[in-house]
Amino acid sequence: MKKIYKDLEIRKKKPTDKRQVLPVGDAVFVVIEPIKNVINNYVGKSLIGRCKFPPSRSGKSIDVRLGKYGIGEGRITIKEAKEKFSEVRKASKAQGLDPRIILKNEEKKEVINAYNPTLKSAVEGWIKSNSHWSKTTKVDYHRRIYNQIMNPDKGGFDPETPVK
Repeated sequence: MKKIYKDLEIRKKKPTDKRQVLPVGDAVFVVIEPIKNVINNYVGKSLIGRCKFPPSRSGKSIDVRLGKYGIGEGRITIKEAKEKFSEVRKASKAQGLDPRIILKNEEKKEVINAYNPTLKSAVEGWIKSNSHWSKTTKVDYHRRIYNQIMNPDKGGFDPETPVK
């Protein structure tokens, strides 16, 4: 039985001259790549999921890249990676598509949404950007916007309306 590594053990692992693949459970692995020049404490840790496609004995084992390991913007934790991989596997079985293709399609949707934000995402971004507001002020603005402006039942805008 293989050892399943915990988050703290993964953080302490340093890159060696060989690629390390460490299991964290649920067919998800942390890959530690060898790095020659360490810049900004980046040590080359990423998360992958392994599965067979097509899902049968004759299927080929493939690695699905889930993202960079860590905490912060553009990084993913072990828990998030496990959830993401289980969703991708379910979608792959349901649609009969390669899991890597499903992830690429999700990334394209995120890019499109970033360039064409909806009214709802723009309002939520505006509320988050005003961190100097008190908690009650944020709640008050949130209620006003959703009850008066984005309420299609009472003549307001649909939240999924593109901003452009």
